[in-house]
Amino acid sequence: EVLVVTDPALRQRIREHAWNQAQVTDASHLLVFAAWDHYTAERINGMFDLVNEQRGFRNEGWEAYRQQLLATYPQRTPEENFQHAARQAYIGLGTALIAAAEEQVDATPMEGFTPEKVDEILN
Repeated sequence: EVLVVTDPALRQRIREHAWNQAQVTDASHLLVFAAWDHYTAERINGMFDLVNEQRGFRNEGWEAYRQQLLATYPQRTPEENFQHAARQAYIGLGTALIAAAEEQVDATPMEGFTPEKVDEILN
């Protein structure tokens, strides 16, 4: 999931747990790429249902993919699923950085924060 954090007070709280990195509060936009802690049937179905709703139709291949994911991911351990989700979040981050470059918008990726604290702050 991608969260756009706009509240200055919230951004200041995040900065306190992000090695006091200035870009957390100084940047025009703060995007947080959040990885799920575990894949569940409810989460998988929710995402597929959202896509179907947005598209306004169902696709046979897409629905087959849903069934493949439902047969695979919920049975894995939460740690295996989190590691996969974290790598997927990096794909989204890379795409966002490329899009920013294409639009000539300065952007920088960052780590250097305490994930548990940021999770707590962002609920």
